[in-house]
Amino acid sequence: MPAEPSLPPNEQAAATAEAKRMLRMLGDRFLTDHAHCARVASEARAIGEFAGDTELIALAEYELARCARQGGDLTRARQHFAEAARLCEALGDERQLAKSLHGMGTILSASGQLIEASTLFARARTMARKASDAVTLQRIAKGKEEAGSSGIRRRTMRSFSSF
Repeated sequence: MPAEPSLPPNEQAAATAEAKRMLRMLGDRFLTDHAHCARVASEARAIGEFAGDTELIALAEYELARCARQGGDLTRARQHFAEAARLCEALGDERQLAKSLHGMGTILSASGQLIEASTLFARARTMARKASDAVTLQRIAKGKEEAGSSGIRRRTMRSFSSF
């Protein structure tokens, strides 16, 4: 349960708006400096909890997931993507839900769980279409292609390893 806010409403609104702005500014910076991005996202999450701002918490969870994935911690990334998806679903934020489901799908795909990944990609595609999010639709299509080709490579390698 979020802490009882002690800031006046206008200051609380300004703090959450600034935290959201900072998260959106991260962009692809997590690719090169995931530790810094994780700090910013953690701080934003704390502000969201303090202010009771579920949207901010969901955005922070998504960014924490991307940072964890880039840092190689797929278990933590999957947990953050799952929490972001849960919050986005509760909020009715189809665009962010699609991105979170896609993120979970990429992790499952990388770990060889192709059926589960495909299910998440399909659900993400549905949400992205509802939200008219062409960028996420392109990423889903690319992820699905990569999942399919990696699955083929994995099955082929297993077939050859039996000789």
